Amino acid sequence: MEIAHKNEVTKPWPPAYFSPLDVAIMAETLTRERLYGLDYENKNQGKFDIEPVYPNDQSHPQYVRKYLCWLALSETRPDSKIGLFLPPVAFIGNVQRQEWYLPTGHKSRYYATADEFLDYAKDQLYSSKYSKDAVLGLLTPWFFDIPAVAASAKRKGRPIPTEWEHGCFRAGMMVCVAKIKPGSKVQLIYFKPVLPHYEGAAELAERLVKQNAWLDELTAKVEAKFKVAEGWIRGTARLHIKANPGRKVPADSVESSCEIIEEIMQNPKTLPYMDKEFEERHFKLMPRYGGV
Repeated sequence: MEIAHKNEVTKPWPPAYFSPLDVAIMAETLTRERLYGLDYENKNQGKFDIEPVYPNDQSHPQYVRKYLCWLALSETRPDSKIGLFLPPVAFIGNVQRQEWYLPTGHKSRYYATADEFLDYAKDQLYSSKYSKDAVLGLLTPWFFDIPAVAASAKRKGRPIPTEWEHGCFRAGMMVCVAKIKPGSKVQLIYFKPVLPHYEGAAELAERLVKQNAWLDELTAKVEAKFKVAEGWIRGTARLHIKANPGRKVPADSVESSCEIIEEIMQNPKTLPYMDKEFEERHFKLMPRYGGV
């Protein structure tokens, strides 16, 4: 695939330093139409002449993918040491994704599983020609049961997929797997917005137990794939905008997670590494790694 830039220089797009999975997602029709030609040297190429708004907790998954593609294309260079997984992660395994296929109006296929993220992260950290020091992923699971969603849709007189899209709020978080040098161990980092720092983003109490159980399942999978030396959770972005300027309400969990991911992609030094950095940014050491 070749593109002609405004200066008439022709080069491949998507750039060769992206993985085959990255290229496949960037080449999806709706994404390609908006981002064609965009890279870190040509941020005004294509139809995204201005930065897109953060996805929110009701955004269509294709928009989330498009946003993450825009961010990766805009900020990734051949020598970048931070990688970004492009599909949002909503499911621990594929069985769950299949169960939600009809209730989401076939949209569950646009979400990735934990295994898919971890396979990508391991390849990017250890096997890729353009190896990374850390890989980020946007987590967007939802903690609702299909029968309850169907019952709610029936009461409201609307299709189940509509009820899912606007009623099953996605719980935004960030996951990061980062190398600890020297050696073969990694840090596991979860950004999980909570009070008092994120007024509109913390998961409601009735869904918090499910969220914590989901993260426990994900952590077990990370530990099966990597040698995890330590794990951190919660945290804050270095620069947090409390109110979304477009919607004029406190940022929800997906917006807040995109905020910190964008911050790290634009300035990798904002990714904490030392204990003091984590503590200053309100991260807590996870109990399974010695935290309280």
